[in-house]
Amino acid sequence: MHGATYPITPAMAPDDGATPALWRMRHEIAELVDCIEAAKAELHELQPQTLSKRKIPDASDELEAIVQETELAAGKVMDAAEEIETLAQKSDGEMAASLADIVTRLYEASSFQDITGQRITKVVGTLRQLEERLSRLAEAIGDTHIEAAPEIHRDESGEVIDAKALLHGPELPQAANAQDDIDAILASFDGS
Repeated sequence: MHGATYPITPAMAPDDGATPALWRMRHEIAELVDCIEAAKAELHELQPQTLSKRKIPDASDELEAIVQETELAAGKVMDAAEEIETLAQKSDGEMAASLADIVTRLYEASSFQDITGQRITKVVGTLRQLEERLSRLAEAIGDTHIEAAPEIHRDESGEVIDAKALLHGPELPQAANAQDDIDAILASFDGS
């Protein structure tokens, strides 16, 4: 009987000729079935299909966007450092030494991008493995439900108006409106 959490004693067992040991074994099997059913229910609550098909890929995309944006920012810092270095070479004395020191610190500080990029890439790899395993788990337990992505509401100018949506941060480049689209919307107001 599923859900049984009390021990079955020989006195409680029906008289079907089974030995007390057989009844204990039946009880253990029933408890194992209950545990398996509870585990399956908990696995369904995890929504492995939603995790593997939407949430983990979204997280991976966000991390990859961080790496790209960090790379761009580091490139800009390096470009600025090179400009300062050029100015330092044109300067003399104490100013040149100060500028050279600043350039050195900028170059050293820019190494963060390479290190963080490598670490984030490792995390993305782990997320991809987790995504694959959760997908197989979802198949194994018959989970086909994928939770819908939260809807983001915008006003006429394209600004997010849902306060909860603001917590999601900036959109990924492929999901954001292109500048041409925004310019076209703004231009449509001029013609009215």
